[in-house]
Amino acid sequence: MSDKTSFIQLSRDVDHLSFLKEMPEITEDEHKQFEQVLHDLVSRQASKFDGICHYIKECETRIDLLDKEMKEIKKAKEAQFYFEKYNQNQVDEVVTAVSWALCKPSSNKLISKLAVDSTGLGDAEHKVLKNRRKTLGLLRDLKNIKTVGIINEDKKKGIIEIAKPVGVVGAVTPSTNPAATPVNNIINALKCRNSIIISPSPAGGKVFKELLILINKELDKIKAPKNLVQTFDVPINKDLTNELMKHVDLVVVTGSQNNVREAAKSGTPAIGVGQGNVTVIVDESANLKEAANKIKMSKIFDNATSCSSENSIILVQKIYDEFINLMKLEGGALLNNSEKKFFNICGLKTRGE
Repeated sequence: MSDKTSFIQLSRDVDHLSFLKEMPEITEDEHKQFEQVLHDLVSRQASKFDGICHYIKECETRIDLLDKEMKEIKKAKEAQFYFEKYNQNQVDEVVTAVSWALCKPSSNKLISKLAVDSTGLGDAEHKVLKNRRKTLGLLRDLKNIKTVGIINEDKKKGIIEIAKPVGVVGAVTPSTNPAATPVNNIINALKCRNSIIISPSPAGGKVFKELLILINKELDKIKAPKNLVQTFDVPINKDLTNELMKHVDLVVVTGSQNNVREAAKSGTPAIGVGQGNVTVIVDESANLKEAANKIKMSKIFDNATSCSSENSIILVQKIYDEFINLMKLEGGALLNNSEKKFFNICGLKTRGE
């Protein structure tokens, strides 16, 4: 008989303690007191038992998550072990292959549409531009950058810098950019001969899994090590992501402040960036008409999902009225307090007078 069954049986027995009433040395009040004490004892023990069961279940869940993660991390470490031996030309070929997986026009269009359909965020045509520009921009920045062997030597000081991979990178990516951000993280990790595991937001998980298929197809063509780039084959959740942060060699987080904080306290070296809050300053030296148009175009691009979209404008007094009128001509509106209150009630954040 289990402990819990014993508690239940004991509770039932308490309801049938009629034999106690027949014992002359125990009064009615004493019987009720004894019965209450026994009920309380059973209740406390059962509560403790339920608490233990809940704790055991939590431990089993965490062990199950950890088991899944360790399998992925083990595969990532094996891939990185072989990748670390690549020379610079081979590394750059791997980076280029990943870039092409997203920049290939047909793939980019497919992923961009899937991103909007899956997350409900952004504009598909704008995402095509964003994916291409951000990926090619990063490739431009990394072109001719040495990340293998001796990367710098100061003969005067006798200092030699030698590039060394960190190992396995864990990257947490947002639903606002479910393709561009992961690919940029992957390129940066691979450029330095690391492997990487992506933990996308739940809303962006479907997008990245489809993108990962395209990435691995390109990597297979150049016979790159298997499992250089991975994600989890189970639904992504906070527990899975938080556990990943604790067991990789470097964490890179883009997204919510909660994820950034979790990365900071994971015990793993972390690089984190939260929600964007871009401020633009306009003074009398600017081409005001051009500035107003550019701010509008930037703000509406991809429905303002980019962290680089302007959130506020600071104007010098001299051009304030003129610039406000130019912004209105571009389709903008300056809200008063009652209008702001209305939009806030509707759940929309606004800025203005």
